[in-house]
Amino acid sequence: REAAGGDRDLMKQLEESQKLLQLERKAVADAENMNANSRRKVVELEEALESEKKRRSKVEVDLHEVRRQVRDSEKKVEQKHESFLAMLNSRNKDRNEFEAIRRRMGGETKAAA
Repeated sequence: REAAGGDRDLMKQLEESQKLLQLERKAVADAENMNANSRRKVVELEEALESEKKRRSKVEVDLHEVRRQVRDSEKKVEQKHESFLAMLNSRNKDRNEFEAIRRRMGGETKAAA
């Protein structure tokens, strides 16, 4: 009888040990899954970061190009403005010369009369 009771106790302990072992295995499997999910997330974030770096680099290149185009446009506008002012000055000079000639001619006409 005592031997049978001892066997029963051993069987109970064995069952409890097996349950604990199953729980530990499940805990280990859950931890491994969490670890794998974390690694996947890290990879996703690294890829997103790399993609963002490339996008930002392209934006910086685009910005540099637009700034260059703006500088070129500003230079062209300045050149056209200077050209226009030179033309105005030339016309004013021509007008002044024409007026001077007209006054002289008018003066000679009056002197002849």
